[in-house]
Amino acid sequence: PCLFDALSDVMRALACDEHHAARLRLFEWQLLTELGFAADISQDAQGQPLLADAWYWMQVEAAPQRLSQAPDGRLDAGVAVHGQTLQQIHTGQLTGETALQEALKLNRMLLDFRLPEIHSRRIVRQLQQWPLSVAAGAPE
Repeated sequence: PCLFDALSDVMRALACDEHHAARLRLFEWQLLTELGFAADISQDAQGQPLLADAWYWMQVEAAPQRLSQAPDGRLDAGVAVHGQTLQQIHTGQLTGETALQEALKLNRMLLDFRLPEIHSRRIVRQLQQWPLSVAAGAPE
């Protein structure tokens, strides 16, 4: 039931709010969590609370691993995420462009692993390329 409530909320945000990216990222995380595919991001792999100013290495089916320094983007089989972003996802209060981009990379990695044949991104790209006159129903 809480997943259906979250789906209703995100659909409303997609239809009515031009700033819906945060709501969509949080829905993706909730979906992954409800299905049992998201890691516990309340603590790191050693059981320590996440630090807002630290970097963490996120991999599929693994708890956050603290990094000694910020890596240069995406490395093999995982993504680097700032502790503050993980805290925001955990509390459901995702704000800021950096946090949105990190959440997108994290969620995409997890969704691509679990749903490798997902076609939503391809469909959205096709819709964006569709001529406006055809989409609006105007004759060509």
